[in-house]
Amino acid sequence: MRSSKTCFLLILAVTLTAAAIRLPRLAQRPMHTDEAIHAEKFGMLLEAGGYEYDPDEYHGPTLNYFTLIAAKLCGQRTYQQINEFTLRVVPVAFGILLVLLTVGVADGMGRPAAIVAAVLTAVSHAMIFYSRYYIQETLLVCFTFGVIVCGRRYARSRRPGWAVGVGVCVGFMHATKETFVIAIAAMAAALLLTRILRGRAGEIPAETVRKLNRIHIVLGLVAAVVVSAILFSCFFTCPRGIIDSVLTYKTYLDRAGNNHVHAHPWYYYLQILIFTRLGGGPIWSEVLIVALAIVGFVAAITRRGIKNVDFDFLRFVGFYTLIMTVAYSCIRYKTPWCLMGFLHGMILLAGVGAVVLARLAPPRLPRAVVVSILAVGVLGLLWQGCIGTYKYYDDPANPYVYAHTSSDVFGMVENIEKMAALHPDGKDMYVEVICPGDDYWPFPWYLRSFSRVGYYNEVNMTTSPAPVIIAFASLEQEVLKKIFNVPPPGEKNLYVPLFESYMELRPTIELRGFVTNDLYQKQFEPPKLEELESKMEKEPPEVVLVNSQGDAIEGICRFSHEAMATTFEVLIQHDDRAYARQAAMEAFGEIDRIEQELSSFVENSDIGRINTAVVNKPVNVGLETFECLQIACRLCAETYGAFDVTTGSLFECLLDEDKQPRTVDQLRLAAARSRTGSHLLKLDGVLHTVSVSAVGVKVDLGGIGKGFAVDKVAALLRRWSIDRAMIHGGYSTVLAMEAPADSAGWPITFSNPLDRKETIAKLTIQNEAVSGSGLEQGAHIIDPRRAKPVAGKIASWSSARDAATADALSTAFMV
Repeated sequence: MRSSKTCFLLILAVTLTAAAIRLPRLAQRPMHTDEAIHAEKFGMLLEAGGYEYDPDEYHGPTLNYFTLIAAKLCGQRTYQQINEFTLRVVPVAFGILLVLLTVGVADGMGRPAAIVAAVLTAVSHAMIFYSRYYIQETLLVCFTFGVIVCGRRYARSRRPGWAVGVGVCVGFMHATKETFVIAIAAMAAALLLTRILRGRAGEIPAETVRKLNRIHIVLGLVAAVVVSAILFSCFFTCPRGIIDSVLTYKTYLDRAGNNHVHAHPWYYYLQILIFTRLGGGPIWSEVLIVALAIVGFVAAITRRGIKNVDFDFLRFVGFYTLIMTVAYSCIRYKTPWCLMGFLHGMILLAGVGAVVLARLAPPRLPRAVVVSILAVGVLGLLWQGCIGTYKYYDDPANPYVYAHTSSDVFGMVENIEKMAALHPDGKDMYVEVICPGDDYWPFPWYLRSFSRVGYYNEVNMTTSPAPVIIAFASLEQEVLKKIFNVPPPGEKNLYVPLFESYMELRPTIELRGFVTNDLYQKQFEPPKLEELESKMEKEPPEVVLVNSQGDAIEGICRFSHEAMATTFEVLIQHDDRAYARQAAMEAFGEIDRIEQELSSFVENSDIGRINTAVVNKPVNVGLETFECLQIACRLCAETYGAFDVTTGSLFECLLDEDKQPRTVDQLRLAAARSRTGSHLLKLDGVLHTVSVSAVGVKVDLGGIGKGFAVDKVAALLRRWSIDRAMIHGGYSTVLAMEAPADSAGWPITFSNPLDRKETIAKLTIQNEAVSGSGLEQGAHIIDPRRAKPVAGKIASWSSARDAATADALSTAFMV
């Protein structure tokens, strides 16, 4: 490939692809402990306007300062306003830049090799996964590569600007993470080894380079010192940070050798890269990169197999990667994201290795075979990166998931927020979180909108118990002692479990929730629907946002999206429309993802696989599918079978394609009835599997799916710190969150089923869901108990605290 322009355009296309892979659903994965801690540190910078370096924890300040830019661009000024997107988009940006920077070394490693290296950087599982982590590693790798790129450009041109560029990148490396010294030492050793190999001591490894200019060296050193000093001292407002940035190495040297929590064998990183399979999960391997890197290293040392390259540069990269790999393998303290430093070097060598194999292969067919095998390998890496990032993002079966927060945290926080919505103090309600060893992260992130949260290492017997208590399961007896012994007579409260199922903070670390019975029972109080009389709606409810005078509520941002064969709308009251739009787009992505799992019309969806499952053979399903089926089975029991999601066989038997009754064969009807009933579904809460106990069971979540999706959207909006919103799915299921400012709630109106221009009822709701079912489109509701289409009823309405329950009950009431 002779055209540098073509090379640039191809790498640019790869860069855009990398962005498309990395940017979606940044809020999907729960915050890791380290991410939450860095987020709080950033919150201090955002609100106080200053930064103070801690030589014992948190690493350097560059992550915080670049996040400040993202927050300003998003119009966020407080800790409560920031969200996962604001935080994680920073490492994503540097992960994307890392791909693009490959252009800077294309002339040294060869343009075809550079393009392959860009592709491998874009699709590597580790590179994708950790570029979405709010930690320093991706920034450090990017700045390190910046040193290599600028260093090579300076070595070939002797322009002082490139020397300054080296210094700036070194300064950023120092201000990013203390382990930068390993990379700098590896570069120095690699330069020395390259010189020795060439047999020209004292020369820089490049074909056309002349001697270094001392002034340029000084410029680079000054640039490094100035950048580092500015960041560590918070623009010289805290000079102590500069001194601490040097003294900190005593702490980190001790941690590297004496930390037993993260101690792993020397082969830990290589094992992750070459082959991993945990707990019956998928096989994970980036051995393609490792193997190609070995080929590239051999080619660099022997100067064979590739043309039009700078072998001195390739040798430098090879020695640098080898030294980094050995150094990190020898350090006992190991966390999987640390492998990114030498993995990126492997990727550069792998680009060379791929070109070598393609060129050494015989012409025509054999060469095409080699290229095809490499292409399949790249697709395999991409597949691993995508499922690891978007499916196994918190699953210990993923080797890059390390001491990660469980998705249960979303449910725990949602339960706490529900109790706060019922409490007179709202989010000023007192909450106790009791976790030994300060192991309560990331709760401070998720509860940042709560003003009174106490975090404790042990049960405090000197204070009154909070209305809501979260604690390690091992502390349950002590918590119970506090609940029953500390309050004086007459002030004791009965507490009940807050969580209905097993909840983990991280794998094997169970948390228990306790809430006063009075507060817990408020969620079951009868809904206020006095305005609904005997009239029923024939069509789905039409939601009209009006205030008591009929004027539109101010400050409403309205967004719509087509999914689940209907139109979803999200109405958000927020002063930043751009932020509201980001949240809405993320919510619509969540709906699309849920539809892919819950729809029986989507090929290979969870429900589709259940409907074709072999009797008594467990089917692995996603968390949302399992949760939705749990809710459905519970509601089936509570409605005595009036609501049932296994009516698919009855539907096919009783109704035609236009949802009209048809002549029924009694034998066929009897067979359909034998395949109906939620008791035929066996749910394994430990393995998250579903099995059917009869042939032909057909699950259809149409009576609950939209409501379930609406609930998930509400939960997502709360994670975005958006509380004033209303969501509806096709107007038939409406969930109102906190009331708009200066309003008693979200007003909705219901139309006369016989005359839709006539309003028969008006409701003002908040923290409540309303759903309606009707027969306007044919007899599409089946009575599962009588095995007959519903007749003689026009419509029904229901209200509940959550949309899934309201959705299901409106169907049950029709029966």
